[in-house]
Amino acid sequence: MDFIPDPRLMCEVRSLAYKFGVHAGEVYLREGHHSDMTGCVHIFYGIDPYVSVISVYSGAKLVVTYYRMSKTTWRATVDDRAYQECCIPPEKQ
Repeated sequence: MDFIPDPRLMCEVRSLAYKFGVHAGEVYLREGHHSDMTGCVHIFYGIDPYVSVISVYSGAKLVVTYYRMSKTTWRATVDDRAYQECCIPPEKQ
């Protein structure tokens, strides 16, 4: 299986998926890797400015889910527990 280094995510990525009907993204990383939250959100903002949730997998394990709380506020959760909330405005195109 091929993995490609992505400077925005700061890790190696196997694939991305997006479901437009529910505004949900998924990113699949090399086992043991973890993504940069801001980079991940910006990638999916670029796909759909209405993205609302992003699930990140390291190998086969779900490691973090990012939930959009408002236009610019995102919450990262692990095992259904919030552990980080930050403001991530869309990048200016």
